Amino acid sequence: MDNIVAQLAQQFGLQGEQAEAGAGAILKMLQEKVGGADVQELIAKVPGAETWIAQAEKLPTQAASEGANYGGGLLGQAAGLLGGLGGGGAGVGEVLGKLQASGLSAESAAQFVPALVEKLQAVVGPDLINKIVQQVPMLQSLVGGESGGSAGGLGGMLGKLLK
Repeated sequence: MDNIVAQLAQQFGLQGEQAEAGAGAILKMLQEKVGGADVQELIAKVPGAETWIAQAEKLPTQAASEGANYGGGLLGQAAGLLGGLGGGGAGVGEVLGKLQASGLSAESAAQFVPALVEKLQAVVGPDLINKIVQQVPMLQSLVGGESGGSAGGLGGMLGKLLK
């Protein structure tokens, strides 16, 4: 198990395969929705990324992915936060379903994205991550603003949601 997956597994109380699948679901979504040379470079530079994507493809999509109406609860908030990443609709549902199938709760799924981005940035550097983040405006707010900083932006949002 590589370092990123080990850290995510420990942080979110997952098995290694579950953390791989969750990370893979996000990378696969970036491949499909953002695409391009930057995302391919990211995948090429991150040890194990192809394995993560393969793990995500094995996961069933949970019922939360059926349709774009997630209600007003925390799952609805997570869908809204992730919606900017995947362009809305079924794509968001599929990612949420895959994250839930990997063992993440709705709250953890919303926290998983910035945690993954932060760990990827430590491996590939801020320049590549910032290029990708700039292509996905909602991802900017998830990772702490236009500078691509830390996961603080999502922490603040979740803090307000959970009050």
